[in-house]
Amino acid sequence: SAPYEATWNTTLYADGAHTVKAVATDTAAQTGQDVHNVSVANTVSTVLHIGDLDGAATNSGLAKWNASVTIYVHDGNHTPIVGAVVNGNWSNGATGSASCTTDSAGKCTVSKTGMQRRSVASVTFTVVSASKSGYTYNSALNHDPESDSNGTAIIVARP
Repeated sequence: SAPYEATWNTTLYADGAHTVKAVATDTAAQTGQDVHNVSVANTVSTVLHIGDLDGAATNSGLAKWNASVTIYVHDGNHTPIVGAVVNGNWSNGATGSASCTTDSAGKCTVSKTGMQRRSVASVTFTVVSASKSGYTYNSALNHDPESDSNGTAIIVARP
């Protein structure tokens, strides 16, 4: 009776493309079948890196502005990492450090507030480290798909 289901232990098969075929036979010996292409990925990556940095700026009253940077952390398979702690520094118009912890989408945000509009045209946020138990941070893998940063540092210009 429906629904039909089966379990498949993928750890017995190599990572990569496979074809799965299901055949059902009823009591009248009639058969039906379905074929699906699947990808097996048993390998778990223990390397993490920054997969994107996105900057934003907002006005804060007449004379001040705020900068924020959203940080995305991935593993070596580009799967978002939950609970990674990212540490970084503000420079080139701002000073100080900031840190955040990634959410269920593998992202977190740091902010710098109250910069003077007249004297600060832009600020830079640079990732110094990213960590999570069981993972190793590899900054050489940092990247940014939109190319608005190098994956390690981003410049945020005042609005």
